[in-house]
Amino acid sequence: MELEEIKRRFDQQIKKFVKRLEINYVVCEAPRHHNGKSWTEKECDKYLKKNPRNKLEVNHIFMLNDYTKSEIRLETDEYNALNESLQSCREFLIREVVEFCKWGENQYELNKLFKSAFSLIQSTIVKMNYEVWWEEILKSNLDNSFILLIGNKKIYRSATFFDIRCYCDRLVTFEFSHREILLYRLKDYLIDIYSEYLLLPEINSLPKIKYTCKPTDICELLLAISKSKDIIDSEALKAVLMEMFDISQSLYNNGSHSIINRHKMKSVFVQKLSDVVNKLPSSKNKGLQKQQILSQDAKTKKGIETSK
Repeated sequence: MELEEIKRRFDQQIKKFVKRLEINYVVCEAPRHHNGKSWTEKECDKYLKKNPRNKLEVNHIFMLNDYTKSEIRLETDEYNALNESLQSCREFLIREVVEFCKWGENQYELNKLFKSAFSLIQSTIVKMNYEVWWEEILKSNLDNSFILLIGNKKIYRSATFFDIRCYCDRLVTFEFSHREILLYRLKDYLIDIYSEYLLLPEINSLPKIKYTCKPTDICELLLAISKSKDIIDSEALKAVLMEMFDISQSLYNNGSHSIINRHKMKSVFVQKLSDVVNKLPSSKNKGLQKQQILSQDAKTKKGIETSK
């Protein structure tokens, strides 16, 4: 799988999970008589009409992402669905992202991707409380967000009909803290992968190297490093050089493909390097040159002494 595709799918999975945690519906069970029987809709309306300030003193609520889904009927269904969503995200990370992280050439790109995910998760954790949620819900249509549940009947009502903070504070707190825990779990999964494969120095600490040759020439050098059996962690070195020379993954892929198609021909850049290296004096030639210079000095010295 290509880098851009894995980045797209990773981003999609993380955002999908975070979106799944949003609370869009509040289900308030109708008050009950002493015998445990729920009030009827008429009884609820009659109580509310007695005094404009009256609110239904419900003693149980649960919050949902989407109550319109047929499979979500009870709060236990919602919790199971949330856990399944987290498990699905985790399986994707293990199945596809972990394997991709092992490729040294992708480490810096994935490092950035994971840091963006950490930021998104942390900002969502900060907002996962009643006060922030209430500010957001006020911007939407409140009449479509609060549901009075009488038996199996769903009745949409205004938020002002319910007094959920006074009588259900513990339940409200639980709904948000449960989702916060799931966010921390996802963050822990990502940290485990990040710390093992992607804990790298900041990319902006590397200098940007200017060059006058073609980008393809740099790709040839990178390919030679990548294929080298003598350089330990050659892929990691290649990733660093790609950042320093500002060579994108797509440019490298296209360049290396073109180079490989040249078959047994020496690459242009490597040929240039080879020519330069061959012109350099070897250590043996340097020794011979030194002997010749010393011999010439000795002859010159002897000639001077003879003339005296």
